[in-house]
Formats: sequence, C-alpha cells, structure tokens
Amino acid sequence: MPQILDHQTVEGFIKSVLSEKKFKEFSEGKDVDLGIEIKNVSRFRVNIFRHHKGLSLAIRPLPNKILSLAELGLPEIFFQLVCLKHGLILITGPAGSGKTTTLASFINTINQSEERHIITIEDPMRNCSLESLMFLILYARPT
Repeated sequence: MPQILDHQTVEGFIKSVLSEKKFKEFSEGKDVDLGIEIKNVSRFRVNIFRHHKGLSLAIRPLPNKILSLAELGLPEIFFQLVCLKHGLILITGPAGSGKTTTLASFINTINQSEERHIITIEDPMRNCSLESLMFLILYARPT
C-alpha cells in the first residue's frame, strides 16, 4: 500500500528541488514544472501544484534512450511529417501524453539523416543532452 506523505514532508521535498526564484513563484500560487536528474538512475518530469487538499507533486520518469518513431508505434503520417522541409508542427496534448517523447523522436529522426535548423518551444526543456542533436534553438517561455 502506498504511503501518504504529510504536508511537511512534501513541502520539504519541494523546497529541496526548487530554486529560490521558482519557490517564490510557487509560494505566490503558481504551478511549477521542472526536470530533475538523479545521476546513474534516471531523469524525471515534475509538476508541483496545489489543490483543495494541499500540496501535490506529479513525478514521471523520462526514458534515458530516445525511442524511434517506429518504437513509439506512431502512425505513418508521423514519418511523412518528419520529411517536410518547411512548416510548423505542433505537438500538443495533456500532461503525460508523450509530447516530449514524440518531439525528441522527431528531432532525432531528422538529425540522423540531415542537418536542419530546428526550433522548439518547451518549458522546461527535458531532453537537453540529445547526442545526435546538430542544431537546436530553444526559446523558453519567460518566467
């Protein structure tokens, strides 16, 4: 049976992972998103928020390996989108639906075959060490 953490434990964890600036934002009532890496373990996507019962965290592990479009089981249209030379591709969906995983797979697929300028907008950036990434210009949402 999962253990329910008390308010002090959750608040202590939140304080330990947030920068002073991010903790101030959270204290002002804003939700906070961040990525955490535990060396030799994994990387995690963390959403910190408040609800009617108090403080909450949603923590999801991120894969250490970038999966291919085929490994993700994506339909044929995704393979065609990767071949486009111009345009705008929006990857949208609710939290935990695979947006970051899909984006990483797109970028990796493109970079395995050619050099292109790729602009992504993501906050926080969770795949910041893509070995095959040739060009990535990141515009983060102002905080």
